[in-house]
Amino acid sequence: MSAANITPATRSSLDKYKDKYQKLKDAHASKVRENNSLREELLKYQNEVRTLRRGFSENGVYCGRNTTSRWRKKGEWDQTDLCNNDIVKSFCKNKLLPSHKFLGPEQLRYMEDKRSLCFKIYAEIEIPDTIKTHVDKKFYWNQKLVPMINTKLVEVRSNFNSFIKKQYLGMYCSW
Repeated sequence: MSAANITPATRSSLDKYKDKYQKLKDAHASKVRENNSLREELLKYQNEVRTLRRGFSENGVYCGRNTTSRWRKKGEWDQTDLCNNDIVKSFCKNKLLPSHKFLGPEQLRYMEDKRSLCFKIYAEIEIPDTIKTHVDKKFYWNQKLVPMINTKLVEVRSNFNSFIKKQYLGMYCSW
């Protein structure tokens, strides 16, 4: 078809199709942009979930020096956590550490058993209002309480080691 052979009716139908094509093209472009933004958001959330899973895994029981002081500086601890920290430290010092100097990862796992360390500490502390479900309790145990216990264990081991070194140096070194 040449431009001279196009009738006004054909021209109007061509304009309708061009308009419809342009609308579809614009709709497709907007959907592609939306898809890309959702994909970026999904990647961001997947990275966040991956980070949370690392700290929440069953074997994610912290050993050695940990970051409870860093959490306190960041402001991630509220008044309940600070109170619970004092309760956990006194519980560890008075009830746990006289009989257990070393705790394995199995003993620091979250369990509902009445004989478990988890159950005994939950009986002592004040549970925050935000914790309502079993999963929340498990998360609070792994993210807050286990590092509190571990910090106290590290302090006691350090005191024990320094006491042994002091005895050794006192007996065999003559300065």
